[in-house]
Amino acid sequence: IVFSCTRVEEPTPAPPQSTTPGSSTVVTPVSSTTATPGSSTTATPGSSTTATVGTVVPFTNYIATTAELSLLSAAVARAGLGTALNAGQITVFAPSNEAFRAAGIADEAAVNAMAPDKLKQTLQYHVISDKIDEPAIPTEVSTSYQTQLANARVYVYKTSAGLITVNNATVTRANIPAVNTVVHIINRLLSPNPQNVDDYAKSNPNLSFLAAAVVRAGTDVQTVL
Repeated sequence: IVFSCTRVEEPTPAPPQSTTPGSSTVVTPVSSTTATPGSSTTATPGSSTTATVGTVVPFTNYIATTAELSLLSAAVARAGLGTALNAGQITVFAPSNEAFRAAGIADEAAVNAMAPDKLKQTLQYHVISDKIDEPAIPTEVSTSYQTQLANARVYVYKTSAGLITVNNATVTRANIPAVNTVVHIINRLLSPNPQNVDDYAKSNPNLSFLAAAVVRAGTDVQTVL
């Protein structure tokens, strides 16, 4: 018996078909929906309106760019004190807009209606010809400082908790640096006009008991004080 054996050849597997780059379905960067840097809506540093942190500028620049000191900026310009205050080595008790309004000066128009000489004297009473930051102010003792207004002193008091008052005003922000200047923002406009004890006690909340005692004592005591 003769057997015939036939070898069956297995078909050679076809090589895998690769997709060419041109027919790829992957989205290329050109067609990406991701915004390119040029089309970004994020503001660049050059277009930012925020001042660089830590930048120290001259005093007049600082008050001109600080919203709560806009009336002070107008007052300095009206009084012609810009150059003198930028000379530095001074401390400024800077009245806020709230301070001006509490004194009846509501806006820049009211500031510009004031006599420049009178305004100059008022502002000079807010300036000390030395740099005095908060740590340099003695604690729990009333300290007087000569101002740039002749023969006129301010009285500064700091509590053990760090609250600072200047005459009848309170420091709301302390130790703000300007070029060769220390700025303390206050909530009342300081008056260079001399006050008697009765008026000062009434204007200072820390002396409310004294003010009440003077009132209770009657007009004779009030006249003497």
